[in-house]
Amino acid sequence: MKKLKPALIALTAAVLAAVLFAVITAVNEKPQDEALYVSLAGLFGFDGDENDLLTRADALHMLLCVINEDNAALDADSPSFFSDVSGTSKKEADYAFANGIAVGDGEALFFPDRGITLEEMLSMVLRVLDSAPADGAEALELADSLRIYPQCDINLMRFEITRGQCAEILWNLLNSAKPGAGGATYADALVSAGKYASSDFDEIRTSVQYDFDAQHTVLTDKIFETTTADTEEKESTGKDTTDDESGWSPIWRP
Repeated sequence: MKKLKPALIALTAAVLAAVLFAVITAVNEKPQDEALYVSLAGLFGFDGDENDLLTRADALHMLLCVINEDNAALDADSPSFFSDVSGTSKKEADYAFANGIAVGDGEALFFPDRGITLEEMLSMVLRVLDSAPADGAEALELADSLRIYPQCDINLMRFEITRGQCAEILWNLLNSAKPGAGGATYADALVSAGKYASSDFDEIRTSVQYDFDAQHTVLTDKIFETTTADTEEKESTGKDTTDDESGWSPIWRP
């Protein structure tokens, strides 16, 4: 038995590692609608693979592409605010701050290369619609009521999102009813402003089968397993992995 014990421990460790890897992989393999991403990439000029995790700078760029803020708008009287961004990303970040879309960390830092969480993405999108959620729970409630993101476990808000998921959220933004617009969608408002032709969106609606209510079911199912694994790590290491020194909260990376 003594000879078998090390082998048994090794086997148990391997099994546990495989289970944990499966959970992490399942969390990061978020359901994507490839046809939707390809269609939106063609219309808005997105690049990159839809399964790639997204930085804060890239997420803001995708959002500004959708609301069609051109270089003239980005160059127009946006005071310099963020000190950790440069080039085009700085123009976009400063524009977003000046227009209440992005707020940073309160210390003139945007953290452009940090992965963007679901909570951060929904907060920016909701501010475009002139809604300013006080916290993650309110952001999730507002997003669900506007059909931008379905109601789910609040723990999901701390996970980073992919390009594909960001595209799904932005597509839902375009199809959501803009508050105070008499039932008109945000896409309708952009068409009325002359930023797009109505046919741009009609073609996507007819070519892409997209079900809002079926979004992210895999993530919703797996979030509890991941939260359990996170709790076990805290208990074994004594480290709270939900928050590091910089206040960054995403847990699992691929």
